[in-house]
Amino acid sequence: MRMYTGIKSSTKGFRDIKYPLEDKRDQEHERVAGFACGGGVIDTLNTKGLRKQFKYVWDKGNRPEGTIQAYKYLMSFSKNELNPDDPASVEIALEIVREVMEKQSPGHQWIAVAQKDGRGGYLHVHIVMNSLSMETLKAARGRQTDFRAFRRDVERCMQQHGIEIDEGKSHKKRERKAEKRKEISREKEGYSWMEDLENRVKIAVAKTTKSSDFEDNLAWQGVGVSRKTKKGWTFVLERCDYEEFVGKKASYDRFESDFRIASLRKRFDENYKNMQSHQKERQEPNVDIFITDEMLGELEH
Repeated sequence: MRMYTGIKSSTKGFRDIKYPLEDKRDQEHERVAGFACGGGVIDTLNTKGLRKQFKYVWDKGNRPEGTIQAYKYLMSFSKNELNPDDPASVEIALEIVREVMEKQSPGHQWIAVAQKDGRGGYLHVHIVMNSLSMETLKAARGRQTDFRAFRRDVERCMQQHGIEIDEGKSHKKRERKAEKRKEISREKEGYSWMEDLENRVKIAVAKTTKSSDFEDNLAWQGVGVSRKTKKGWTFVLERCDYEEFVGKKASYDRFESDFRIASLRKRFDENYKNMQSHQKERQEPNVDIFITDEMLGELEH
């Protein structure tokens, strides 16, 4: 079994804090292998004290039960990555949690409970994060709630700790399928319509400073759009040197680049800020400084 990560929103924060910490009925193994907390949380050594600290922020931010109060993260490590019977593995898993949560969601309260009592005996960590920032009371969003970003950060920390990632059989199958798709698209003198389409979309992204202009910029690059969803679009190659590839389509999640709508909007905002900065620099007048002999003498002394 390969390493697994996941994120879910929750409208019942009290229950989520209680679940990983308290024993199950007819439990055979120790429930808690290790505990960590951060984002301003003080370890009270009991569930009630932890829940009070989260509740204080929910009350200030007007987040009663029934609204999104928390996000639940799960990290599960294969036995090739971390040995569940080694206490040092538990500490490494919790250290990875600390590093990822401090980077991804600073200012948000969180607790992490390491366990090894699940099916298969894998070392896994339940994380509960307050949806509201303790400092600003703003809700978590963007990459904080994106499991892909969470997974990338986890894998990066694992590599820094010298842990070789167990990709598992399913990952190798996906890699072979992706490579096969690329090979199929290379039918004319090494030309790949998928790579060509991706490069054209990249150019359009780089030229876009507001979302409403994106589709026009795609058209200038010979790219159309056949389908739009909240997560991403399906791009169409409308012009290329080989007629048989005209009309080829690929959805946002088939590319190596991140073409999700949320990511594109961030890129457009960055492009706009950079454009404004360059315009401001060009508008600033050049000032010539003249130094008289008298001034030069004062500088020398």
